[in-house]
Amino acid sequence: MKDLNFVLIIGIIFLVLIVAAVAFERLKAERAEAGLLPGTPYNLVTTFKGAAATSRAFTWYTEDTAASGWLEVVKGENASFDGTSVIRVQAEDTTIKTDAGKRGVHKAEVSGLEPGTVYTYKAGSGEEGEWSAEASFTTAEADTDEVAFINVTDSQGITAADFAVWGRTLNKAFETFPAHNLLCTMGILRRKQRILRRGTAFSAMLTVSLPVFP
Repeated sequence: MKDLNFVLIIGIIFLVLIVAAVAFERLKAERAEAGLLPGTPYNLVTTFKGAAATSRAFTWYTEDTAASGWLEVVKGENASFDGTSVIRVQAEDTTIKTDAGKRGVHKAEVSGLEPGTVYTYKAGSGEEGEWSAEASFTTAEADTDEVAFINVTDSQGITAADFAVWGRTLNKAFETFPAHNLLCTMGILRRKQRILRRGTAFSAMLTVSLPVFP
């Protein structure tokens, strides 16, 4: 009986390893089809760390744990990154263990910004082809004591389709309350990174200008 239990345990471990390997290879294939290099950011989010009127913080992931993280910010909407006014910030680079292996985690904060001003930003490794899409954000007005936010809880979703439904609901909230300044999440979305990084509606919405408070 002990020998049988031992064989069963070994078999289960072997099966788990096979499933993990298949999931990892599938993820690599999906990103290769999309033309994404290992140092390209995904799950890029923005939030407040310091003063909302003069600073903004960003976090993103990369498949390449050795990739450097850089944030570039320029004043104006759809502004060019070719000029001398680009603010360049080196990120704090660490790693995290996920169900698909280790991933790079990059955190950067830009400060000294002007209140009530639109900025364009992008994040990446600094290498060609390893940058996020450009997006914009607006700093808070100076001396304001009001804030409007949309509060959400865990979607209880498991599949990408579940998150798509939740994303449509969130979009409706954005339409109903257009004056929102940030998104406050009260759930456990961090546990579902394997779903979010597959390009679901929620992941796409996080890669824009809306600050997210976990």
